Amino acid sequence: MAHVSGDRVMETSTTTGTGTYALAGAVTGAQAFSDVASNNDTVHYAAWEVDADGNSSGGWERGRGTWTTGNNLARTDVQKSSNSDAAVNWSAGTRRIAIVNNDSRVSFPDVQTFTGSGTWVKPDGINDNTTITVIAIGGGGGGTSGDKAGSGVKANGGNGGGGGGKTIRHILASSAGASENVFVGAGGAGGAAQTNNSNGGNTGSAGGNTTFGSLVFAGGGGSAPSTASYALGIGTIFGMRGGLGGGIGSAGAGVAPGVISSSEHIGLVAGGGGGGANNSSNTEFAGAAGGNQIELDNSGGGAGGTTLGGAGGNGTDVTLGDPTSGGGGGGGGSDTTIGAGAGGSGGLHGAGGGGGGGGRNSAADSGAGGLGASGVCVVITW
Repeated sequence: MAHVSGDRVMETSTTTGTGTYALAGAVTGAQAFSDVASNNDTVHYAAWEVDADGNSSGGWERGRGTWTTGNNLARTDVQKSSNSDAAVNWSAGTRRIAIVNNDSRVSFPDVQTFTGSGTWVKPDGINDNTTITVIAIGGGGGGTSGDKAGSGVKANGGNGGGGGGKTIRHILASSAGASENVFVGAGGAGGAAQTNNSNGGNTGSAGGNTTFGSLVFAGGGGSAPSTASYALGIGTIFGMRGGLGGGIGSAGAGVAPGVISSSEHIGLVAGGGGGGANNSSNTEFAGAAGGNQIELDNSGGGAGGTTLGGAGGNGTDVTLGDPTSGGGGGGGGSDTTIGAGAGGSGGLHGAGGGGGGGGRNSAADSGAGGLGASGVCVVITW
């Protein structure tokens, strides 16, 4: 079995329905399928209805077929057609069926998008020098919840989770197997609200790594306890690190997410904003806004939670075009009398969750950390 092509290969068929074509011989001046194909070889074909003069007169389809001895062509994969890209249900009449050379396939580029783990299958009919582009984003880190402390003791807000790493890699088809396992990193869970008096916040979970076989890796965003300054995206050996999660301000306000200052680290995936603290003077502070996605229009970060326990806003999802990160979740605001605000969730793809606000022992719980967004993997065969 092989994938074959050929010049001037065209036959007629009067097959009806949606089943295998029984080919009825070459048209004048053309080759038959049997001139280029052996049993179980695959081809890219085009089929169209013709009138008595051989002019196109109705339905059509294009796809990948399997030729077998006896001059039959199975419709293995219909890719485009006049029947909403499904197999055409032919009525009585005559069709012409031709082999379409690889350089005229309208079905490429082949794009396979994974928002969850799965298996990538190499498209049929490509040669070893075909370029495959893999775009991978790791899951965003979850935000840490705020501290809970007594009056006169600073209750820190939690750190925002780091954005996942992003990788864009171009490989030759010869480097990839017939199929590759794809693992898409889940977003990290936010740290649970602190319910125990005089305790630090609960650390969120790191985001999961996104991988394409052993060829491409995009690390998940990190998470950090509220006593640390930042939660950093783990990054990737091939691409760009995620953005920094927001940390703890010296005065008590949540710190906005950061970026890595390096010319090679561009297009960073957004981190979540830091939660607001409640300082030793019992002053309440707001949470910081989540980081913006910077690949499209530098927007989308969730709003920081206000004082009096305002929750951080969720980051905006970005789902159009080249996969990019969404905005980071905003940090929750602190409060002295009621529960502190929770951090917002990170936006798709791979953005970090916001940190929770700090709370008081005499009030309800601290703010929970926000959920990191899951990653994505897109594989484009050119």
